[in-house]
Amino acid sequence: MIEITGIDIGNITTIVVSEDEEIQIESRLKEWSSKDDLGGNEVFEFNGKKYVSESGDFENDVVKHEKENFLPLIFYPLFKATEENQIKAVIGIPAGQYEDRKDELRDFIMANNKQKIKVGNKEREIKILDLKVVPEGYGLKANGAMEKCQKGLKTYVIDIGGGTTDIAEFDENMKFVDGDSIQLGLLDIYRNTRKILSKKPYNMVISLADAKKYFDGELKLPSINEDDEKEKNAYKLELIKDCLRTLINELKGLYPNLSNSNIVLAGGGAKKVKTPFSKIYPQTIVVENIKANARGNRIVGVAQWQKK
Repeated sequence: MIEITGIDIGNITTIVVSEDEEIQIESRLKEWSSKDDLGGNEVFEFNGKKYVSESGDFENDVVKHEKENFLPLIFYPLFKATEENQIKAVIGIPAGQYEDRKDELRDFIMANNKQKIKVGNKEREIKILDLKVVPEGYGLKANGAMEKCQKGLKTYVIDIGGGTTDIAEFDENMKFVDGDSIQLGLLDIYRNTRKILSKKPYNMVISLADAKKYFDGELKLPSINEDDEKEKNAYKLELIKDCLRTLINELKGLYPNLSNSNIVLAGGGAKKVKTPFSKIYPQTIVVENIKANARGNRIVGVAQWQKK
């Protein structure tokens, strides 16, 4: 049997969707050391080397397949999401890189398409038999997220990711025509969070991964009461405003007619900026589920490869 999967690799989150499973992990891995046996993160072996999942640093690479951890980031969640060893996959690439780098991405993966991976006591050799590369945002069209768009208008899918914000442009017939990228993403917010928390009154020394947890509410600052907690977290609103101000300025420069177009806001940052963004562009359709692109990518694959 052959399994068809959708893959979405970001600088913060990696998602693999199969028919029966949806696996979401943080896009960070580190090499194993003996002290990691005391931790709670899963250890796996890839090409004879041990890694710890969701540990270490986030790699912020514009060209994602140049990440040092790119291949294990593909094959580890593939292992978790599938039972079969023969895979066909659809993977997204930033829309602005689609024309220039889609073949480069496909060639790199297919040159490394067969890998041994061991998780726990189970070892498999997974082979990617075929791979289709689509622009990020295309999956949203496939899974119906753009059905609410007004007909006869251009549509822009604005995907706020970890390292960049990627824009996919569709014409009035919903055909993909072009894309671009803005060098702004959630990692900028998390870096600024770390900077703020390093100063008074916080005086904290934290990693970027922990800064993400503080901003997202997974880690909390000590507070005396509810008012004190609100005051200590007020910096988050300011960071969102600063990020949005930069994003809107960039978008206006790239797409001066954006107000007269359909807008689909997606990616990990969509939920964080949706309210102020929608005040500026009331026609915005927000896709909060960050698995939507990977789900759509799988739908593209099923349409291409599944026997009728």
